[in-house]
Amino acid sequence: MKKLWLITALALAAITLATGGTDTADINRMIFVTGIGIDRGGEDYSYTFYTAVPTGSDTAVGDNNVEYTPVTVTAESMAQAVRRLEMNSSRGISFEHLNCCALGVSVTDEDLPALLDYLLRDPGVRRQCALLALDCAAKDFFGMEYTGSIASGAASLLERQDDSSGRGSIMTLGRLSSAAENSSGFCLYILDTAQDKSSPSGSDADTASSIELRGLAVYSADGLTGRLTAQQAELARLFTDGQTSGVLVAADEHGSRCFYEIRSSVCKTDFLTGIPPVGRFSIEIDCVPVETENGSGEFPSDEQLAQSLYSQLDELLKLSRTQGSAFTFLETEARQSERLWYEQHSGDWENIYRDALLELDVKCRTADSSE
Repeated sequence: MKKLWLITALALAAITLATGGTDTADINRMIFVTGIGIDRGGEDYSYTFYTAVPTGSDTAVGDNNVEYTPVTVTAESMAQAVRRLEMNSSRGISFEHLNCCALGVSVTDEDLPALLDYLLRDPGVRRQCALLALDCAAKDFFGMEYTGSIASGAASLLERQDDSSGRGSIMTLGRLSSAAENSSGFCLYILDTAQDKSSPSGSDADTASSIELRGLAVYSADGLTGRLTAQQAELARLFTDGQTSGVLVAADEHGSRCFYEIRSSVCKTDFLTGIPPVGRFSIEIDCVPVETENGSGEFPSDEQLAQSLYSQLDELLKLSRTQGSAFTFLETEARQSERLWYEQHSGDWENIYRDALLELDVKCRTADSSE
């Protein structure tokens, strides 16, 4: 998944710059679907295929001699929509460079494995395609004015949330398939068109100037259970190890917001069986002060920052008890460290987690940006 958007862009550039009569002719007869959006329209679905068409000319529209065009098809299923797309096109259809599949706000609470069954059958697509939710209609998302590829821009923004040396947090179709097989929960990043970039937390504007992160959609094995705000989603990343980017927001003693950039973070998770079981999270964060709203330019001490983040993270853990275990990361530790115990109790994990004793320790170290 890492660098997927860049790999796809380079692959399309290589495709359109290829020389040699037969290969170029074949490529110019293809339409490459780089993004798919799904909306509900009454009894049927509305599928928006975000296509990249190699122009094969120096005066091509778009970047890298590729023209990006959204094509919307109404159908009962994705398989039927693809057939209709093929019937109405003089070119072949390829999903080889599919970057992302975006769920419009009208379908986020549906049976996702069933909805995406057509794509899940292809091993290559399962491995590379990111799955995300939207706070708007998918048709509107892929239809907005955007410099370059919207699909690559969305993948780029997701990758920034996945800056971790551990297991990536971006949901791919392959991970959706695994979650369905294991009856486990998962999360989807929620994106939308950007409206307000005045906050320092909008630091992704340089890469995806028309797209912003709105939060996380949280799913249990039974479906959508709730959502997190963008700030809560940022905090949830601290429960994974090895973060090297991101923005934290903490309040000083007067309630003014202070913004920090994460340099690195470490989370050590321990799980102890018992009645009740115990989950321990020890988080250490190195960060740089960026901006404060108090007007004085003064920031809280490291201890005050740690206390502010502790309060926010503790609230997030409390919220996780009612929204399933998808974003607590304790289940992974239980599965790995207490494998036999977990195999015996995995079917009742959400109730076990709801009753577990959760312990949290937070330490912070701030440094000048020049260090």
